This record gives sequence, structure tokens and C-alpha cells, in this order.
Amino acid sequence: MRIRFVRVAIVAASVAAAVWSGTRPGDVVRSMKGDTVEIINTDAEGRLVLADVLWYAQERFKPTGIVDLATLTGAVIIALGHEMAGVFSNDDALAGAFLAAARAEDEGAWRMPRARTLERHSVARTPAPSSELPIAP
Repeated sequence: MRIRFVRVAIVAASVAAAVWSGTRPGDVVRSMKGDTVEIINTDAEGRLVLADVLWYAQERFKPTGIVDLATLTGAVIIALGHEMAGVFSNDDALAGAFLAAARAEDEGAWRMPRARTLERHSVARTPAPSSELPIAP
């Protein structure tokens, strides 16, 4: 018996361009989920786009699992080198299946730790200052 499943690929891309209309430290933007996010570092465009596309995929397709193949952080390269992918997951079964598939194909993948205490602090959330909240371009 063959198991059928639907695969959806979504590409989210952003370009970090120095323009006057870009976000600046102190700006507050609203995510697709509705959270407000204060821009602390202008190198966050890709992470904000990734957050929105993950929310979109979750809401639109109601998946049982999501695999994100993002290249957002050089810190993983520093930690694991160029031959290993860092695997972050909140689902042990999905992570295990992903790592097993990587091993079967001789691909480097390493499960990274996920500390719940760090999750609260990973995004600065602030209340919306007014109804005139700037939206990220």
C-alpha cells in the first residue's frame, strides 16, 4: 500500500536593501499573525518574512508538519560547519524521521537544542502604540 500525501513548497524571500523606506531600529511592525514586533536589529528582514510565511502555511494548508529549509543564520555554520544542517523542531517524531532520512541519504543533519526559556525572549514584543502601526514593506 502506498501512502499518499500532499507536499506544498513555499518560497519566501527578502532583499536587505539600504533604502529610506526600510525598517529602522525602534520601528514597530505587525506580523501576519497579528503580533507586533519591535525592530531592534535591521538584519531581521529575513526572519520576519520567514515568520509570516510559516504563519501563512500553517493557516492556509493546516499541515501535520513543516520543514523549513532556511539559510538565516551563519551561527549554524560556525557551530556545525558547512556539511551539517542544524535541525530545530518542536516535534520529536518529525525531527527523528527527518534525521533518519538525512542519515539514509548520507546528508549531514544535527538536532539543535531548544530551550523553552529562550523562546520567550527570542522576539521583542511590544504593545501597538496606536492604530497607525507601520507595516513592514
